[in-house]
Amino acid sequence: MKFWEQLKQSISGNNNNQYVANTVNVYESLAKEEELEQGIVSSIFQYVIENCKKNQQTPKAMPEKVLKMKIGINFKTVEEKEEIIEFCRLASDKIALIEKAFSELDGDDQNDIHSYILGKYCKNKHKKISNIDNFYALCDDFIPIKQKGNPKVEHIAKSFVLFFFQDCTIFEKTQEEKCISTLQLKLDF
Repeated sequence: MKFWEQLKQSISGNNNNQYVANTVNVYESLAKEEELEQGIVSSIFQYVIENCKKNQQTPKAMPEKVLKMKIGINFKTVEEKEEIIEFCRLASDKIALIEKAFSELDGDDQNDIHSYILGKYCKNKHKKISNIDNFYALCDDFIPIKQKGNPKVEHIAKSFVLFFFQDCTIFEKTQEEKCISTLQLKLDF
């Protein structure tokens, strides 16, 4: 018997403990919600893995100052910048969840995902669409067809794209990021 069920049974005989029973229901709902979100993250990764194959390393969280500079480079209007900043704010906990799940993948799967999302980004970029339109197109690309229209899945898909925006896989890099990439490339050879 689950812990929650045992707890409910142990308090069900006492009318004064209805508050406790309601609290247990709230915690049980939160646990189910987190399990659902982890499942969505896993399904997006699986969806991408099934549709790709290639190379790169596990990213690290981007400092806020660099993130703001990167947003400034990639999004032109104040409205676009504010939109992306708000998405980053709303997605911070989901990005952490994605980063954790991504770091647990083996190196080949990480490389496949980096290559796949970079390829999608570059394909859109060559179509000469704006960066904000490219962002939304990428978000749509990472929603499994049967999940389109599901707000939770769409939020996590935006978080997924923002994760790769922050790790410099997609969109233009800041000058500092370009220097680090160049240095890393020289060290690899």
